[in-house]
Amino acid sequence: MIYLQDNVIPRLPFYRTRLVRSRVLAILAIIVVWVCGTWTAALSESVLAPEDSVDNGPDWSLCESDYWIPPRHPVVDMEGGDPSSIYLSADESSLLEQNILTMKGNVEVRQGDKYLSADLARYNKSAGTVDIQGNVEVWEVGRYVSGESAHIDLSSKESRLENASFLLMDKHGHGTARRVHLPDSNRMTARNATYTTCTPSPGRFGAKPANNQDTEKTESWWLTAKKIKVDKVKDSGTARNVTVKLKNIPIFYTPYLTFPLSDKRKTGFLVPGFGISDINGVEITTPFYWNIAPEQDATFAIRAMADRGAMLQGEYRYLTRIGTGKVGLEFLPDDALRDENRTAFRFQHTGNLSAQWHTDMDFNWISDKNYFEDMGTSLDMSSTRFFERRADLRYSGDRWWAHGRIQGYQVVDDTILPGSRPYEQLPQLQFGTRFAEHNRTFNFQFQGEWVNFQRRTGVTGTRLDLTPSVSYPMRTASTFLIPKLSLRHTQYNLSGTEAGKPDSPTRTLPIFSLDSGIFLDREMRLGKRAYTHTLEPRLHYLFVPYDNQDDFPVFDTSEYTFNFGTLFREHRFSGGDRVGDTHQVSLALTTRLLDEQTAEEIFRVSVGQIQYLQDRKVHLLGKAVDTDNSSEIITEVAAKIANQWRFLSGLQYSVQDNTATRTNFSLRYKPDEQRVFNLGYRYDRAHEEQANTSFRWPLGKNWGAVGRWTYALPESRTMETVIGLEYDSCCWGARALMQRFLSSTDGDFSNAFFLQLELKGLAGIGRKTDRFLERTVPGYRNRF
Repeated sequence: MIYLQDNVIPRLPFYRTRLVRSRVLAILAIIVVWVCGTWTAALSESVLAPEDSVDNGPDWSLCESDYWIPPRHPVVDMEGGDPSSIYLSADESSLLEQNILTMKGNVEVRQGDKYLSADLARYNKSAGTVDIQGNVEVWEVGRYVSGESAHIDLSSKESRLENASFLLMDKHGHGTARRVHLPDSNRMTARNATYTTCTPSPGRFGAKPANNQDTEKTESWWLTAKKIKVDKVKDSGTARNVTVKLKNIPIFYTPYLTFPLSDKRKTGFLVPGFGISDINGVEITTPFYWNIAPEQDATFAIRAMADRGAMLQGEYRYLTRIGTGKVGLEFLPDDALRDENRTAFRFQHTGNLSAQWHTDMDFNWISDKNYFEDMGTSLDMSSTRFFERRADLRYSGDRWWAHGRIQGYQVVDDTILPGSRPYEQLPQLQFGTRFAEHNRTFNFQFQGEWVNFQRRTGVTGTRLDLTPSVSYPMRTASTFLIPKLSLRHTQYNLSGTEAGKPDSPTRTLPIFSLDSGIFLDREMRLGKRAYTHTLEPRLHYLFVPYDNQDDFPVFDTSEYTFNFGTLFREHRFSGGDRVGDTHQVSLALTTRLLDEQTAEEIFRVSVGQIQYLQDRKVHLLGKAVDTDNSSEIITEVAAKIANQWRFLSGLQYSVQDNTATRTNFSLRYKPDEQRVFNLGYRYDRAHEEQANTSFRWPLGKNWGAVGRWTYALPESRTMETVIGLEYDSCCWGARALMQRFLSSTDGDFSNAFFLQLELKGLAGIGRKTDRFLERTVPGYRNRF
């Protein structure tokens, strides 16, 4: 599948300069402002970054040389002078008939940080005009402009600059214009304009192919426009006959283009996208952007697919005082391959009603379970079994907190039986205290929950779960001992129960825990480096009496996955439908190696196990009483070696079966930002065994390879393959990716092809793949 799509919304900031009518340099500043601060800025800032992304700007590190700028000639010393004063210098000057002032030879003008030089300047007082000729050069902070001649009418404020070249150091851009015409201070017209961000040859700032004798210095890409008009009053500009060329090959053309002059977004058509796939055939997407208001916008698109028909797409975004959100809709009428309408809808909102009150909403709906298999392009989207619909309201105070939720689901996978589908929570209310802990005194806390569980089949009803607790922490610099006593009360009000089972079962259980630990450390040296070596033993005692809970429903409860944190958890089950009985002691030991200067963890090993003093009788439906005397031994290892290697590993070992039940490890080698290699393995005796590897590696100065491979060992089958090639240069980059991934629960695979072209400082064409690669290749860093 090929996708070439770019949502480009041109933005154009302009710069304001105070004009002094009677001063030559201040009038010339008009030209500098127009040429350097309008249409060129629009071209270099035309890419709208996606939401919640951080744009650090283009990477210019591959540029072989800095811009070459002629040095400024020395001028009169301005130290201690008025920055607004103008200093003039020339080899000779003459005054004709008290009306015409002529300066010849090394004409230099300076005001503040602005500097101008030319061969000849003539001021006609009667006509109110200024003519400047010969090697006109203007320096300003971050900008350089040169031209053959300039004409300024002081009475009408009309100006012209002939054969101008400009350089924008802060934007790494440069270009030319055959003529720049300023009818007044608010309008500008440039003819035969060019622009590029590729490093120019010394002394040549034109954005066009070099002469045949200098072809090796040809810019990689450049933009040309027959005519550009800018109107500050209307805060907009237009360009005609715009062409973008890459390696002298036209890649984009539009006869007419509009853009805003400020950071405001502008209504108009965006760059079309196209794609090819074996599922949808040839497809073309034409987006239209509507700037409704500064705090509202919308994007509409028609996605024409040769094999299915035309899909209508729309997204509305808003930003208010109390939050931000977006609404998205896709509609494909009469899908030619399925003979039915296809629809997807999503609404998201997050906001703050005040400093303590927060909202979060997410609603999703699709017309059929195959929607993302046909329209989606990733494993995450195609393997979705159900969509969540929820609305949250949270209160966060200094001593109390509360969380209200309404939650439902759309089941996408029809193979999920009605009795196995998730319950809707209509509503759920959680609340509790967050009193600060005080040492060597009694600390009281309280936590509660009330939920109304609903489903079309099975038992439904409400559940009230309350847990007050008291603890008495005793902490020192190297030890801690925390006894804690809790009382958990749960009460149901049910309907649809089986005959003989109660409609209002209750449960009240005490929970006692004793958590203790010691922190020991010593200084040590390995070679020339100083480290702190720690030894951290921990012992946790827990007692929860048994209570028969077979009559209780199972609304939202499941058993926690066993991991290192489970050793010190008071509950085996999530949710309130089960409280696991236990009488146990957890033993754990952790040792660390910390860099003494940075306190960075260099090495860590943790090992732990639970010793059970009685059988665990409380269980979920279909599971037997647990009679093991001990849990699995769990270990974790983390290491950092020579600032280049990272190693993480975990192992769960069953003493009863004398075998490993879970194993995982990951190894990362990252010597610099452009090279990374990952190797991983994951084994779960009850579910899966997979191995994966991923990498990004340079193939010379400009080329790089990227890839990922995930392999399922029991099935002897590749689950996902990603391979790509990147090219990155001073001012442009390109990336091609191929992906093959499992796209359905039936074992079907899909193939995708992504192509991205980025003209640095201008715009990008094709689907953005940087976020995809950051997820696919851990440690990957995007350069363009």
